[in-house]
Parts: sequence; structure tokens; C-alpha cells
Amino acid sequence: MWMQTVGGNTLTGTFPHYPLEAQLKQGSDRDVPVTQYADFIAETSGRRSFPWRILAIARKDTDLLTNQLVFQIAEEQQITDTSWIRPGKVSWDWWNADSLYGVDFRAGINTRTRKYYIDFASSLGLEHIILDQGWYKLGDLLAPVPEINVPELVEHGKQKNVRMQYVATLQIATTAGSPGCTPAIAVPILVPQRYRRQRQISASCGGGSVG
Repeated sequence: MWMQTVGGNTLTGTFPHYPLEAQLKQGSDRDVPVTQYADFIAETSGRRSFPWRILAIARKDTDLLTNQLVFQIAEEQQITDTSWIRPGKVSWDWWNADSLYGVDFRAGINTRTRKYYIDFASSLGLEHIILDQGWYKLGDLLAPVPEINVPELVEHGKQKNVRMQYVATLQIATTAGSPGCTPAIAVPILVPQRYRRQRQISASCGGGSVG
């Protein structure tokens, strides 16, 4: 939903219409432009509820973080077994764009850079690091690029008590085949049916990875 002004102090909601056809853009693993829309916004049998949408207004942007409305209107917890969820602080490589200085190796999407991040996280007591896009070959979640040694990173993280998070696009994550030892998706909220598989993938990698 997008909000749009209609004059004065009035806002109205604008909803995208239901996609009838979409086509993955050539050479991309995430751009799926819609080529044909329906004349309605959702397809349903009428026996389901849709998520709440709220418009939060605050004097300061920091006040949005303490707004309790989303929590108050949310449904009860649906996941009965939460023992596998391991919250914690995380270091994200995009914050510094893989730019490391004063090191004796070439920084980038490679194993040595990620080991450096693991050591950094360990020194500050951060529980996780994120390996963002670029760690697998475009279009194939089960094929890490040769510059990234996934098992080596997982093992190094276990020694430093730092767990790995791997980002994959929703397009790839929902079409991947057998997990092997490739850690899974970092978008479990978008694809809740894959919670169980995420646990299996983490276990197959020695328990050193989380989605």
C-alpha cells in the first residue's frame, strides 16, 4: 500500500493490482517485472484475513521504533517451537561496502574478508555476521562462487562463536533444490513454509549457520 495526498490534509491508500503475468528479467535473479495486471487487488476465496496496515506518525523518527501499535494488533505467536531461533547482534558487510584498510589481502567478496569480519564480530561480542549478495553464482543458490569457501567460513565462525547468515533473493530461495551444505535463506518471514527446511540446512552445515 502507498499513501497519496488528495488535497488538503487528506490521504488515500493506493494498492497495486493482482499480477497475472510476470517474467524474470534476463540476466537477473531478482528483477521480475509484472507484464499484465488484473483489475482487482487480491484473489481470495473470502475465508481469510489480510494483514493490518498502519500509518504511524511521530514528531521524531526515533519515536517510530517505540510505537506499539503493530504489536498490539498482531496475531498470537504461531511458531510453537522457538528453540532454534537464536537472536543477536549482527555485522552487515553492506555498511562498509567491503572496504577494509590496513590489511594484507584484497578486500571483497572472498573468504579472507569474511574471516576478518568474523574476527571483528567476535572481538566485539556480536553473535552473527551477514554474507550478503555475491556469495553464490547468479541464479544458482547451491553454487557458491569460487572466492567463497562456505564450510571454511562456518568452521571459522564456530571457533570464534560467531554464526553465519546468508542472504538469497526470494526468487532463488523458493526454487532451490537439495540444500547440501549451502546455508539457507535470510528472508524466513516472507516464506514461513520454509522454516522447517531452514533448520535442516543449518544442521547439514554443522549448526554454524542461521537464516
